[in-house]
Amino acid sequence: MRLRTLLGVTSVLLACTTAKVPGDEVLGTFTLTAVPASADPGCLLDGGSAMSFEVTLSRNVDGTGAWMTLAGISRDASWDGHVFTSTASAPRVFTTDAGACRTHVVETIELALLSRSQAQSVGSACQPNPLDGGVPAPDPDAGISGPGLTEYGVDAMLACGTLVATLAVDDAGVLDGAAADAGCPCHRCSVSFDVTGPRR
Repeated sequence: MRLRTLLGVTSVLLACTTAKVPGDEVLGTFTLTAVPASADPGCLLDGGSAMSFEVTLSRNVDGTGAWMTLAGISRDASWDGHVFTSTASAPRVFTTDAGACRTHVVETIELALLSRSQAQSVGSACQPNPLDGGVPAPDPDAGISGPGLTEYGVDAMLACGTLVATLAVDDAGVLDGAAADAGCPCHRCSVSFDVTGPRR
């Protein structure tokens, strides 16, 4: 299952489609696999299937911007030197037996980038909780450095993180400023995935 099949976010984002990724430094293109981790009960979003996709991560070296390019669409992101984060949203309509649920799906992808030495120290396999202590800290004495620019290019060899998709519904069941059809099972909920993948 492709990412756009799950969420429909990528194909209709209010973002620019580019032949060349934005920014003056490419951190890398990563081949990612997202594996279901959790899902709220009764959620209309499909959180039960694994999927694979590629992302290219880029930025401006002066810190004025960062982007995640997926399926030819570049979306705004942030990069703190260790974790790359991108959030995007798109309208979705879910057809149910009780009526149409019109809402937005908000998708957040967070990826901790590991340098070659960090990846080697964990057997080139993502560890649990990569966004909260699961990535080896830089340790010059142990020969472990963080991701970054070297004389050979950007040292970022492995991406580990999460993808979380949320059905944007408020507590009153209001979708896009209007109530859902009577009886439609629209409620705020989320599905999450563990995301892992090497640099291509």
